[in-house]
Amino acid sequence: MAVKYKHGVVVVRPSAAAPKSEMATWADQINDRISQLNDYAIRLGNKYGLASTPLLLHSTVTVGTPDSIISDQVTLERHEGNWGLYCHRLVGGVTKQIVPLKDAPLAIRELFLQRAEPFFREYLERIESRLEQVKQSVAGGDAALSFLAMKLEEF
Repeated sequence: MAVKYKHGVVVVRPSAAAPKSEMATWADQINDRISQLNDYAIRLGNKYGLASTPLLLHSTVTVGTPDSIISDQVTLERHEGNWGLYCHRLVGGVTKQIVPLKDAPLAIRELFLQRAEPFFREYLERIESRLEQVKQSVAGGDAALSFLAMKLEEF
């Protein structure tokens, strides 16, 4: 706090806010990118209705415990009615915690951003493949219906 003397009176004024550290500035950038990617994930989930395969970010092994493997995965999925990016903490292969990626530890968000482009590329390729399968199924059904309609007219 700055002190200013005016007519013999001490006036206390708050000092200017300290500038953000460089790490805090970068953390804000990470949060911004996660938020933007989550917005895209919501749009993709709402449009296609298909969850991603989990992206394993890391695993930690602790020897001598029944739950010796702890890992974190990120998915694009619908959780509690909302599409988005979610972080799963697995202990011994069992999901123990699911949180929106924006609420995951900074280290997890950093790891995801390093792999975000391939994650979304794979997701979109999977969508294209799945849509092609569905279209082929419908075409097969249409062919069967057409065949049956034609054959029933002959009887």
